[in-house]
Amino acid sequence: MTLPSPEICRRIRNLFRLIGSPNANEAANARGKLTALLTDHGLSWNDITAIVAAADADDAAQQPQQRKPAATPPQQTTDPQVNILDLVLAALRKRVRLRTRIRDFADQLRRDKLTKLCNKYGTDKGDTVAGCHGYAAIYHSFFKDLRDKEMSVCEIGLCRTSTTKVPSLTVWRNYFSRAKLFGFDIDDFSTVKIPNCTIVRGDSSSREDLRKLGDLGPFDIVIEDASHASHHQQITLAALFPFVKSGGLFCIEDLHYQPEDLEPKDAPKTRDVIRNGYQSPYIQDSEAAFLRANVKSVRFFDSNDKRNEDSHDALVIIERG
Repeated sequence: MTLPSPEICRRIRNLFRLIGSPNANEAANARGKLTALLTDHGLSWNDITAIVAAADADDAAQQPQQRKPAATPPQQTTDPQVNILDLVLAALRKRVRLRTRIRDFADQLRRDKLTKLCNKYGTDKGDTVAGCHGYAAIYHSFFKDLRDKEMSVCEIGLCRTSTTKVPSLTVWRNYFSRAKLFGFDIDDFSTVKIPNCTIVRGDSSSREDLRKLGDLGPFDIVIEDASHASHHQQITLAALFPFVKSGGLFCIEDLHYQPEDLEPKDAPKTRDVIRNGYQSPYIQDSEAAFLRANVKSVRFFDSNDKRNEDSHDALVIIERG
């Protein structure tokens, strides 16, 4: 890389520092100007560390040397090795902070629309909240061409910490512009109001409750993110899959984690049930037969969850034929 002129270096440095402004409009404006400036001079975000360092060095070189008053006694000297070490450590810390800011900003640019929404509204489907599963990036690859279509999207399990906030449904409302949304949870979310969204209270271990929800379908997309208990996942899949449209998707999250207080001893893991022809004490023979006859494809994906040793095959997306 060839450094641009000192003036351009200073402009790039100043714009980069404005990106961290608490004023969102000022930060966004600086980001746009900086991107254009880098492009105009054939530079990339990876060059910013060197450019900022060059601008700081040029400013320091232009500072007039301050003369000490004659009456001021000379400062006591200390160990020069200590002084040099302090300077080196300070320079390294500054460089690390700069690299961190560049990396964080580059990560933000790389994130897809759905991941940004999940991070904004506080759902662990994104990559900054709680488990940081990273499911949103996977969903975006499947859903991005459906965003502006009229469709039905249903989420099972809304929030474990509040009945006044529904992060996932808020995300879907902002992501799917024309979709009819449905939510289902054992708790009472009747005070929540989201445009073009119906929330049903029910138990995911109850086929009767699930079929009442299914009667509001059929659904293009169903996302199961409730208790994570294996038998609840399996009952929900068996009871609701007939209400998924042909070509629709049934997604089950967190196959890698089941809460001990809810997990029956006789419940096989859902990812094993799916691989073994839907055989489970919690899936009726007729339901298993329907699944085998109507499932077109099954794809598993890992979670980015660092809290569990086993995070592979944590998400499954099942397509109906």
